Amino acid sequence: MTSDKELIDGIDGDALPDRLYDIKGEHRCTKCNRSLKGKIAYLTIKTNDLICRDMGHDKTPVESILCTIFEGMNKNMEQYNIRIPAATVKKIEKALREALEF
Repeated sequence: MTSDKELIDGIDGDALPDRLYDIKGEHRCTKCNRSLKGKIAYLTIKTNDLICRDMGHDKTPVESILCTIFEGMNKNMEQYNIRIPAATVKKIEKALREALEF
């Protein structure tokens, strides 16, 4: 996951906890399971996981809200042993992002 140093653009190339990283590779957020490619992610201390990080300057923390929504959806869908298709996730994300960005 985060051990692949070429995929993480840190200051010195080392994956250190409590730092923000510009993700270059095919990592996924451990909370919401969305792709982090091209996004800013936070590396947790305890579990060494990458989590979405909202870097917007708007009043509404859109990325954080989306992460929480998709985390809930994924947990709910697990009850039924169903995964939301990636295309559906993108459609839902686009609609929610447009609704939240004002």
